[in-house]
Amino acid sequence: MIKQLLFVALVCFIFVFVRAQDDDDEKTPATTLLAYKHVKDFEAIINNNLTVSITVYNVGEHAAYDVHVKDNDWPEGSFDTLEGENKATFDRIEAGSSVTFKYTIVPRATGEIQTLPAKITFKPAQDADETDVKVAYSNGLPKIPVLTQTEYDRRHDSHVDEWFIFLLLLALPVGAPATMYLFANNQIEQLAAEKKKLKVPTK
Repeated sequence: MIKQLLFVALVCFIFVFVRAQDDDDEKTPATTLLAYKHVKDFEAIINNNLTVSITVYNVGEHAAYDVHVKDNDWPEGSFDTLEGENKATFDRIEAGSSVTFKYTIVPRATGEIQTLPAKITFKPAQDADETDVKVAYSNGLPKIPVLTQTEYDRRHDSHVDEWFIFLLLLALPVGAPATMYLFANNQIEQLAAEKKKLKVPTK
């Protein structure tokens, strides 16, 4: 959980954004898109669902048009697409608004998931031609390990039993001699006390 919060905080600082503004024409309002790519867990389990969500924010002063979002492709055989698609199209994203789309994949092999930033293309004006198309990219994600259920459970287990056995084994080399010493010392004291009682005082 802490690792996820740190990653999200880092993403807030490294958000990749494009500012679609014609520097030669100050009357052209800026169109700025931010894209955030997110997965709920930074670990995946083989044959279990993994949902990827991508949110595109328009933080600029003007609407973005003909917005196309394309996430990275997933190798066939290693992944199955369970729901949705890794791409989406939006005719218009108003200034100050956002859009989100999600899709779910299922990893079929263990290893690591290496993802690429999602690519966003858009037009800063409704009548813009193809030469005016702007490009933005989302944040990237760290490598996501794909584990078996057993590996996942072992990694997230509290390991109470293992710690108890470890501490017990650690205590044996110290505890056993200490117990023997205390037992022997107690026997010596008892023998000394009995000897003292049997001793006849001399006149």
